[in-house]
Amino acid sequence: MVAWVVAGRTQAAWIALPARRQLLVAELGSGSFLDGERMRIPRATDGDPPRGVIMSRYMPSDLGETVARRMEGRFRPTQPTGSAAIEYTDILKGERDFVVYYRLLPWDHAAPALILAEAGGCVAHVAGGSTRRDPRAN
Repeated sequence: MVAWVVAGRTQAAWIALPARRQLLVAELGSGSFLDGERMRIPRATDGDPPRGVIMSRYMPSDLGETVARRMEGRFRPTQPTGSAAIEYTDILKGERDFVVYYRLLPWDHAAPALILAEAGGCVAHVAGGSTRRDPRAN
């Protein structure tokens, strides 16, 4: 993953996934592309609980337990991959609907967040600071 960031704002992003033989690219305001094809987030299906994963590995144990208890039965868990590049791009491809992270490191999130947002996805920070629909508006 590579992100080009200027003054704290992600301008462009690239993710190469050699095992999947995929290349994802996005430029601020220009959309997201998977192997040269423009991507859009698939519409959610009504009625079914969302599919996703809550990455609680780095959460304090009491917080992780609270989140697990409150979310029980509210979503269809998917198998975590341990890779932000895979988690975000699986949302882009419609294979899951969300992922929740506790630890937000720029090298893990800057590139895939722009790619997801440029495809019409929602990336938000819920703990402190403002919550934004679009991470491009850093």
